[in-house]
Amino acid sequence: MGVDPGLTRCGLSVIESGHGRHVTALDVVYTGVITRHRAVIGELEELDLVTQDLLIDHVEQLELFQWFVRAHLENAGGELTDGHEPAADQRGIADH
Repeated sequence: MGVDPGLTRCGLSVIESGHGRHVTALDVVYTGVITRHRAVIGELEELDLVTQDLLIDHVEQLELFQWFVRAHLENAGGELTDGHEPAADQRGIADH
């Protein structure tokens, strides 16, 4: 018994899939986590400013890591080449 070394938690085969699919999956995960964190940051405005500041710092670091991931997915024009469209907040478009 053991864990199949060819599978990851997101269900992509390490052996069979290419580099791009894994990086794309990682980008999608980062987008989801960052989006959820931003929603919580808004809710914490009147509840707990210390926790809000911690989450803001955390999101900053996540966005930096996502920037590194996206560097492997963007073409020379800065467009994502993986076929998925980033969320509005990931493109710098405010929802306000």
